[in-house]
Amino acid sequence: MRHVRLTIGGLAPHLAAAPSGFVPWGEVRSIELDPPTTWWPSPVLGDAIGPLVEGLLGGGTMVGADGSVAETPTFAVRLTTREGTAYDWPATVHHLSGYRKKDADLAVRAVDHFITHPASRALLARPAELIDRLGEMQRGRPWIV
Repeated sequence: MRHVRLTIGGLAPHLAAAPSGFVPWGEVRSIELDPPTTWWPSPVLGDAIGPLVEGLLGGGTMVGADGSVAETPTFAVRLTTREGTAYDWPATVHHLSGYRKKDADLAVRAVDHFITHPASRALLARPAELIDRLGEMQRGRPWIV
């Protein structure tokens, strides 16, 4: 699993639990991400029903004819520093079918907020409060901090 971890100090790409780099927030100019979305009302349905239907119809794509296993899909997270250096980090999708559009949009808005409002990064150390704030943001209320 590939992840991009956001901490109070900065961002780091991780392969499983192993970090492979670090960029402090002070060096970040922009972060672009485009998480894949799904038309399923819940990605869990797509993850459960999609492979079942593919298997029944003989179109399974996760295991090749030679027995090889396909790599889990990723999407790009592009970080650009103030000096212009660009990093392209792959992030593994949590749901193979993609994310609900509103959840993907919220992730993009939250990352943008962390860049434009440095004080909000303190919430990265308080996950319960961060989730509450994201819920408020999802309901259209302004993000406080």
